[in-house]
Amino acid sequence: MRGLSILDVAADVVQKHYALQTDLQLRPLPGRRHVFLVTSKDTRYVLKCVPVPSVAAERIEFTHRLVRFLEQRNFTTYSLIASVSGCTWVFEHGLVWEMHTYIDGEPLETIAASPSAVGELLGRYHNAVHYLIQDGTLEVPVNKNDWYHSVDPIALLRVFRSFVADNTLAALIDSLLDKSMLWMDSLAEPQAIIPIHGDVSASNVIITPVRAYLIDFECAQWEDSLVDLAQAVARLVSAGNPDPETKKRAVGLLISSYLNSSGLSKPSHDRLVAAASLHLALDWACEQLRRHTAGCVVHDEPHADISRALESLESCLV
Repeated sequence: MRGLSILDVAADVVQKHYALQTDLQLRPLPGRRHVFLVTSKDTRYVLKCVPVPSVAAERIEFTHRLVRFLEQRNFTTYSLIASVSGCTWVFEHGLVWEMHTYIDGEPLETIAASPSAVGELLGRYHNAVHYLIQDGTLEVPVNKNDWYHSVDPIALLRVFRSFVADNTLAALIDSLLDKSMLWMDSLAEPQAIIPIHGDVSASNVIITPVRAYLIDFECAQWEDSLVDLAQAVARLVSAGNPDPETKKRAVGLLISSYLNSSGLSKPSHDRLVAAASLHLALDWACEQLRRHTAGCVVHDEPHADISRALESLESCLV
């Protein structure tokens, strides 16, 4: 960018592409990489540099169409802001940018802080996209043959395995690889194909005094609805209260709230356990690779986290 800071580029984007000039202020949002709070004439917006995996135009167009349709159905999420060209995403300095309305609320600290709210919100999202499919607004792809790709940890586990010299850790990864193949096989054919959210996390649920909002659809893709529910369960199990009974109650609340608001049938126990276990393995592999890439020292017992999480999942879903 030839000496320009990312903040300089962001300011250029809002002035050049969104024609915001008066009383313009930009500041990075804490903990959000390349995401900025924009204030102009006492109106607030969020400007975001779209992550690299979403750069393909077809992917961005799908995501933005989905958000627009959700807005039309009054689903609680942000509204995209059109640029001066009429497009809701723009290129600047080799980066892709989008801007949307600001939601005046706070993200959840953890899913365990409000499992009912997360389950209800996720269920309403699935219900909304289900009706978008029913009325023909969205069309389910018929030639897709890589279902569950979004929850498959095998490739990442193999990459991490290639870096590992410690025998105990290597044995753990080999075991997770074997289990992941069995979990993938047990998922069988998808049952309810929808555009899943793909990143059901506490930071993507904004709580306001009035309602909860689901944000950040960059990972949306056609998949079995089970994948989103299993991800929420997995992240609740891995970050929730350590007390087994408290955690089990929280998982029960999340699932029951989801089923009540989604209108979908409850997935079988085995499929939910398999999908949630895959999410746990995937998140663990991502974190280990992140630490390796950053040059962090892997702690003495990295197997403890994933082993405890998998055991806790089994007990919560009995």
